Amino acid sequence: LKLYQDLPPGYVEVSRQTLKNQFELPIIFYFLVVLLYVKGTISQVDLILAWIFAVSRYIHAYIRLSSNYVPNRAKMFIVGVIALLAGWVNLIIGL
Repeated sequence: LKLYQDLPPGYVEVSRQTLKNQFELPIIFYFLVVLLYVKGTISQVDLILAWIFAVSRYIHAYIRLSSNYVPNRAKMFIVGVIALLAGWVNLIIGL
């Protein structure tokens, strides 16, 4: 395919891995969102944590597809994990 010939070597594989990575940790996030919805009391803290998680995933993917500088990518991953963990702790405390 002509489209793939114009891309730098390894870019298609990195893109595939990035897409795969975007579906691993978010499954836990989706489950949290469903539980919050079923619980029926979504607080402002829950919304802020959800947005932090979502934005961190976009930035993580952007870094991976652009410079792929691992220290910055790791920081964004950790921000997302902490936001997700805080969301779970907030849910458990609210039960």
